[in-house]
Amino acid sequence: MTFPDHTATLSTGRRVALPFRCQASLAGALFAADWQSLRRAVPDDLTPVRFGARTGGVVVAGVSYSKAGDFDPYDELAVVVPVARRTVGGVPLLDGGLGGYVLALPVTTEESRRMGREIWGYPKTVADVEIRRDAAASTESSTQVKASDTWHVELREDGERALTLSVRGAKPHTRETTLDSYTRHEGRLWRTPVEILGPVGVGVGRGKVSLDVGTGRLASRITRLGVGRPLGRFAGRIHARVQAGSAVD
Repeated sequence: MTFPDHTATLSTGRRVALPFRCQASLAGALFAADWQSLRRAVPDDLTPVRFGARTGGVVVAGVSYSKAGDFDPYDELAVVVPVARRTVGGVPLLDGGLGGYVLALPVTTEESRRMGREIWGYPKTVADVEIRRDAAASTESSTQVKASDTWHVELREDGERALTLSVRGAKPHTRETTLDSYTRHEGRLWRTPVEILGPVGVGVGRGKVSLDVGTGRLASRITRLGVGRPLGRFAGRIHARVQAGSAVD
C-alpha cells in the first residue's frame, strides 16, 4: 500500500514530513475488560471487539522510539481498545475496519505531545515513562529481540506511580502489516494507517504478563474499564510509517 508524501506544519512552525518514519522497541499485552464499559469509552461509530459474551479488550503497551523522524527519541505508554467500524454482535466483519481506538497516550517529551495532538488527534500528555528490557546474556546485538527477554514499563503521573507492566518475550517472527488507529480529531472520527515491519514475538498472556495499577487519572480510568486477566502478549523491534490519516465519513 502506498500513500502520498507531504508535510504538516505544527503551531510552533515546525514542519513534519509525512508519512512519519520511526524505529522503536515495544512490549505490551492484551487484557480482558468489561465490554459495556468499553462501549461507553469509545465513539458510537466504533464497536469494541468482543472476546467473550461480556468481554472486550484493552491493550497496554510501552513503546521506546530510538528514531522518530527528526525529533528527539522519546518513550510512550499506549492504552488502546481493539475496535471495528462494522460488526455483527461485536464480531468484526471481514471488511469491518478493524483497528484500535487510542484512549490514552502519555509521552516523555512536549514536542511529541504537540505533534501527536495536532496532526492525528492522539490524546497525548506528558508524563514519566520508563521502559526497560532485562535481556539474557548473549553475544548477539543488544537490539536483537529474544524470547528470553523480560520487558518492564512504568508510568508515573504527577510523581505518583500510575501503573507497572511486565511482559515476557516470545519467539520473534518478522511481521509486516498495516494497523489502523482511531482518534477524535478536529471534532471528527479520524483513521490513521500505521505500517509496521520487524521482528515481533506474540504469545499467550497467562503466567507471562503482570499489570499493577497504581493511582492517578489513568490508573482510575483503567480500573473503571474492568481490566483483568491477560489474554495475550507481544514484544519486538519495528520500523513504522505513520500516515497523515483522514476523517472517517
